[in-house]
Amino acid sequence: MWRSKFVQFAKIVYGRIPYRWRPVLVSLLFGNFGFFFRGLGYYENWRLRQTSAMADGITHDAELIRIDSVVACSCGSPGSIAVHVHLFYSDLIPEFAGYLQNIPFPFSLFVSVPDKTIAAACEASFTTLAAVRQLTVRVVENRGRDLAPFVCEFGQDLAKYDFVAHFHGKKSLYTKGTMDGWRSYLLKQLLGSPSTVRRIFSLLNGKEQVLGIVYPQVYEFMPYWGNTWLSSRHLARGWASRLGVKAIPEGYFDYSSGSMFWARKEAICKLWQAGIVLDDFEIEAGQTDGTLAHCLERFPVLLANQAGFGHGILRDEETPSWSKWRLDQYFSRGRDGCRVAVEDSQVRIVIFDIFDTLLSRPLIDPEHVKHIVASRISDNFLREQFIALRYEAEGFARNKKGQDVGLPEIYEQMAVLVGAPVESLSAVMELEVAVELASVRPRPEVLTLLEHARSAGKRIILASDMFLPRIVVEEMLAAQGVAGYDHLYLSSEIGLRKDTGAMYRLILQDEMVAAHETLMVGDNEHSDVQIAADLGMRICHVMRPVEMAKVSPRLGKLFSQVAARKGIDDSIALGLVVRRLFQPLSLSQEDFFSMGQGPEEIGYSVAGPIIVSYIQWLVDAARRDGISCLYFLAREGQILKAVYDKVAATVLDAVPSQYLVVSRRAVSVPLIEGFEDIVRIAGGAYWPTSLATFLSERYGYTLTDEEKNILICKGLWQEDRLVEVCGNAKHLYPVLKELAPGILRQASDERHLFAGYCRAANLWGEKHPAVVDIGYSATIQGYLNRLTGEKIDGYYMMTEKKAAEVGRRYGVMTQGFFHQGIDRDFETPVMLARCFDLEMLLSSDDAQVVRYEKTESGSIAPVFRKLSEKERASSAVRQRMRNGIFEYLEDVLVAEKTLKPGLVVAADVAVGLFEGFVLHLTERDRNALASFALDDYYCGRGVIEGGFA
Repeated sequence: MWRSKFVQFAKIVYGRIPYRWRPVLVSLLFGNFGFFFRGLGYYENWRLRQTSAMADGITHDAELIRIDSVVACSCGSPGSIAVHVHLFYSDLIPEFAGYLQNIPFPFSLFVSVPDKTIAAACEASFTTLAAVRQLTVRVVENRGRDLAPFVCEFGQDLAKYDFVAHFHGKKSLYTKGTMDGWRSYLLKQLLGSPSTVRRIFSLLNGKEQVLGIVYPQVYEFMPYWGNTWLSSRHLARGWASRLGVKAIPEGYFDYSSGSMFWARKEAICKLWQAGIVLDDFEIEAGQTDGTLAHCLERFPVLLANQAGFGHGILRDEETPSWSKWRLDQYFSRGRDGCRVAVEDSQVRIVIFDIFDTLLSRPLIDPEHVKHIVASRISDNFLREQFIALRYEAEGFARNKKGQDVGLPEIYEQMAVLVGAPVESLSAVMELEVAVELASVRPRPEVLTLLEHARSAGKRIILASDMFLPRIVVEEMLAAQGVAGYDHLYLSSEIGLRKDTGAMYRLILQDEMVAAHETLMVGDNEHSDVQIAADLGMRICHVMRPVEMAKVSPRLGKLFSQVAARKGIDDSIALGLVVRRLFQPLSLSQEDFFSMGQGPEEIGYSVAGPIIVSYIQWLVDAARRDGISCLYFLAREGQILKAVYDKVAATVLDAVPSQYLVVSRRAVSVPLIEGFEDIVRIAGGAYWPTSLATFLSERYGYTLTDEEKNILICKGLWQEDRLVEVCGNAKHLYPVLKELAPGILRQASDERHLFAGYCRAANLWGEKHPAVVDIGYSATIQGYLNRLTGEKIDGYYMMTEKKAAEVGRRYGVMTQGFFHQGIDRDFETPVMLARCFDLEMLLSSDDAQVVRYEKTESGSIAPVFRKLSEKERASSAVRQRMRNGIFEYLEDVLVAEKTLKPGLVVAADVAVGLFEGFVLHLTERDRNALASFALDDYYCGRGVIEGGFA
């Protein structure tokens, strides 16, 4: 209650402050006392504008911590501290002694070394460290690198402390000098100064947010694709359950690359409780990946998250990157990087991976294909058990044969599992093939690269670790325009896989080429990049669209939410957008941060999902509620009706639709019957303009010079005063009272014309009509109910609290889809706060209707405001955006027909895409929409250009 009274008081005060001082006062109050205003509509609108403005700087390192901005921990000791150091090289002892002396708190030091000589040197050096309260040095077997001593030798000791640090004398000799600075970088980030350590402990022991583990951003020369499981994935599956990790991540994920960190004991204690012993680690043989040590290196962050802690990544201030995984390496390659690689005279053959490289699916997880198949199986038992049976059958078939297998062999094993003839499962296998065929589309730029390689005289090989039979893959490739390749290798046919290197070795043997004469083009960081590179082949990595979406500042949060739900509909609805935006062979950094490269992509990925989601709901709601006809209100209703008609054409018994050319101005004036109506129209925001303009826009009334002079003489107005309305318009009541007779005459003249237009549209006598619009207060719906005396319902994208009042007054529905009954004084969702941006996206080429007139033929037609040059210039961009909208609609309809019957674009997916766009606008986005113009004369703002703030 007090907040409501406060808001009313604030509106009065705000209305009395001179216009030029308002922005300054608002920024001062909201900027310094935001906690007091939190939740109030005006404050949330202001906050959203600030968020958008800050996003324009495109730092995109919200998940990276600037350690200098963290307040240093000032306590004497935050708790008991243990530090583990693994030293294999004696020449590094002085370096570590220098870094360890920067720890400003008392700590116990545990050191593991390979022999007694290094042990003695460590004891002599580290004993002199003032903060060391206990020093333990042990000789350990050279097995399991630094992690075996950390987990096995000292695990039980370390588990007794509150905080634990892990460091080691990393030299990475296998990199031949390319990573010489890696160790120094990690140590400087974690032990660079006493102040640095104190700031890290503020993160680990914070009052508001406690992090479980803190580690540095990936080293600048670390290949970005190393931020995946690579060769350790097969081990990770087995060790995850022992370590208590419910699910291991796909693709790129956070881990302490280089295996140095500070952590809270509770965050990583499962490492010491999983029963890991030294014999679990492989014998040291100079392995570069695929060992238990490489696997466990990736688990501490997962363990911390599983235990309910966040993790902190320290930003590299000397060589900064917006990407915590250094994905700028990928984007800096440029569009011509792969073309240059293909053209190299030493390259004789180019191998292309197929799935996610040449062809991509509209799914955020390719495994959702199996879920789609399951959803379409008629047999109840098989539908419910299909996913588990399918995985189990593939595993059994592969183990039985001792090599990779094809789809027929998988279904033979499935038949054994269910105890039925294999013929009984033929329909399901055919369904899986049909879904696979229907789901793929080519990545055009990769297809162009293939054609370029062929024209350059290279031999083209296609290779895939895939269970589909050759005949199906060949059909799929042909259908998507992939032709001109010289040979196709499938693991299902030859039993050899890329991810083991066996298929590559066979290709090199068959083609009689050396590894360095071969270029591998593929998406998989393990099989197409790491394995190929280890064999000496050249590589051209083509990142999967879903991996780029995961780290996109616009889609990352939404992607994570949708992935967690695992819904097929959501996977397709978002997957279509992901495929569209991120399918190019190599995006520039600018492309990546923008929502595509132009209005078509914005239409496809922002406006399209919003409209399709709303229209799908509308089709069902109108049928359910027994509506006889839907009246789409101008002007946003034009695109809404066009989409509705296309969707309705696919639905049995869909409600018919009409387009109603109306506006607040054209509807409100004819309904004026007294002074109460006049003052109601005067309310609502109105920007500073002349009195004559205000009267013309709100009432269609022309103020004469004589009338203005009378107002001035009577002291009702001042010569140069501007009209401005914020909240209420009581200061205008005396003027409006004086002019009321003329305004009432104007209303009377327009009333019968407007009524005639409504009769021609069959609003009178229609069995059960409903209007359709963006929203917000159901004002026009209320006027139409009042004029016709009929009960006219309303369907909207959003409604405010005032809409419910219209519903109660006339006994009708005022339904909002994305948001309903919003009270701006207490909450303002992003879509409502940025509603003018939404109107821009859905705007039409039509001018605003201002009134109605009788034509020579006797019919009644709308009279439009003349379009300005700015508005006419918007037409081309608007048409491109509409093309994108209808392309998204078409893709949804195709997916519904071929993949998932009844496919629904969920409201929160559509809203998430809109929010991701408007809150992270880039300069490219603004340029793409710069010519957009939309009139807002009714609110005194005239024509607004490029209104995306």
